Amino acid sequence: MDYKRVSDLDPVSSITSTDLMEVQHDNGDSTYTSYKVTVANVRSSIVTGGIGCNFDGSSAELAVGLKAYVIVPYSCTITEWAIVANTTGSLVIDVWKAHDSIPTVINTITDSSLPTLSSQQYASSNNVSTWTTNVIAGDVMAFYVNSCTTITSANILLTINK
Repeated sequence: MDYKRVSDLDPVSSITSTDLMEVQHDNGDSTYTSYKVTVANVRSSIVTGGIGCNFDGSSAELAVGLKAYVIVPYSCTITEWAIVANTTGSLVIDVWKAHDSIPTVINTITDSSLPTLSSQQYASSNNVSTWTTNVIAGDVMAFYVNSCTTITSANILLTINK
């Protein structure tokens, strides 16, 4: 089995739980003691990304209803949301998720903490503690406008870690 020196690793390298590594201890007298260790429970570097979509009412106020489906090709965790609109107004969006199928309102992940603009043009929150934040590769997400006033175009972004 190949060994890896901790000092030889790139900080963004992926280390698996089956890797063996050489760790050297400085004995304080210009000598080092080497140990071979198996890496366990090492998490690779976290990559931040996003899942989102645009809603366009074609110059009319956004209508209540389903606006988009997004298929997520990787497993990840939702950490926050943000909404930006073309003008100041109010907007409430629900997010649904189902695995390998089309989600409906019973698949809401937002609990009672829906992404909301309230007489605003931009809002964001990292308070997703009541949400179902785990996403599995192949999950289908749906974005549903619950209510809208004044806004004719908006974007929602769910920030994720994968």
